[in-house]
Amino acid sequence: MDKEKLKAKASELIDEAASKIDTLNAKKEAAKARIESEYNEAIDKLKAKKTEIEAQIDKMDDAAEDEWEDIKNTFSDASDSFREGFQKLKHLFD
Repeated sequence: MDKEKLKAKASELIDEAASKIDTLNAKKEAAKARIESEYNEAIDKLKAKKTEIEAQIDKMDDAAEDEWEDIKNTFSDASDSFREGFQKLKHLFD
């Protein structure tokens, strides 16, 4: 292979690499936007559950016996939601 053909092949390789790098960067940005959206959604859900638990804590002192089961169930559900939410966040970064 002569010098000109080698230079032409090298230029083709560089162009191909640049094209693939641009494609990968575009995919990275799309993935970044998707992950950020999922992350924000998960955080918002966790914040809502936190607020719900805080409200239940305020009710605990004044709760009548018949309300106690509802408070325990709400706490249990919120606790499960926290675990699931944190797992989802963790999986976004695995």
